[in-house]
Amino acid sequence: MNPNKKEIDKLTIYSISAINQKSDKVIFGIGNNETRKKLDLKGNYRYLTVVHPTATLSPYSNLDDGTVVFHHAVIQSGSRIGRHVIINTKASIDHDCLIGDYAHISPGAILCGNVSIGERSWIGAGSVIIQGITIGNNVMIGAGSVIICDVPDNVLVVGNPGKIIRNK
Repeated sequence: MNPNKKEIDKLTIYSISAINQKSDKVIFGIGNNETRKKLDLKGNYRYLTVVHPTATLSPYSNLDDGTVVFHHAVIQSGSRIGRHVIINTKASIDHDCLIGDYAHISPGAILCGNVSIGERSWIGAGSVIIQGITIGNNVMIGAGSVIICDVPDNVLVVGNPGKIIRNK
């Protein structure tokens, strides 16, 4: 049995020491929002927060534990990013945005100022959320969508302008 390896819900988890790093902190590199949440709630881990060196973060923004910020992403002043959030390549988070735990902001997505994204929501690649919009929990926004009004919990929204096409 490898002491650096264990299984949770049929997923193999390796410790940082298993990849020759000198840290007792971990990060979950899993794209599924619900899976990241389950792993977080089942474990008693200390988490890394990882920011790519090309990303731009305002010193007046806040990133919580386990969050990953990818290549050329931008997070502006006053934005608060929850636990285990993925801010993907070239995503732009403008001022005073709030992103809930376990959310995923896909490549090239744009959140204008004062946008709120609920827990476990997924914002598709190239989507635009205009200023002041609230997106509920467990929402999926399709790639390339333009969101101009608030979105309730547990729905799938696509298009320009975004329309609810089904409940999740």
